[in-house]
Amino acid sequence: MKVPKALSRIDARWLVLVNNALLLVWGVSFFGLQRNAVQIASCLVATVGCELLLARIAGDRRRTPDRLLSSATAAVSTLVLLVSPDVWFYALAGVVAIASKYAVRDASGGHVFNPTNFAVVASVALLPDHLLVRPDQFSGSPWLMVQIALFGLVAAVRGARFRTTLGYYAAVLGFALPVGTRLG
Repeated sequence: MKVPKALSRIDARWLVLVNNALLLVWGVSFFGLQRNAVQIASCLVATVGCELLLARIAGDRRRTPDRLLSSATAAVSTLVLLVSPDVWFYALAGVVAIASKYAVRDASGGHVFNPTNFAVVASVALLPDHLLVRPDQFSGSPWLMVQIALFGLVAAVRGARFRTTLGYYAAVLGFALPVGTRLG
């Protein structure tokens, strides 16, 4: 799929960060998303701090703005996807997300897993008593669903992840939805 020229200049992570930051703001303001200022701040500080520290230790020479964008995206995504009453939880999940980028690498030196997805799976597997995953948090609002779909589509096209995104939706619509409907 050919990316329009104006869109090709935008880093796809900006689209994910803006979408998830908007979801966080809308969720806290209007949809009962229970995150307090301490949870939000501790997650951002721990995640960004971990990124800057591990980049320095690893000798990664990418620019600091790139590091800040990457870690802020992971932090805000973690705050949107996971639910926990514990103040420390979001900071730990953000650190796990960033640490996974440096611990699990492919032959070319890139990270293997989406850092936020890694943190979500690790949290569910290792700290199930401290969290709740609510995939339906924003499904009650048609305009938020449109926002998510638009930002997601543009990010998938811009990030050259269109096939992965189509595979995800095919799996959800072809397997998870029918099985979930029969189980529920």
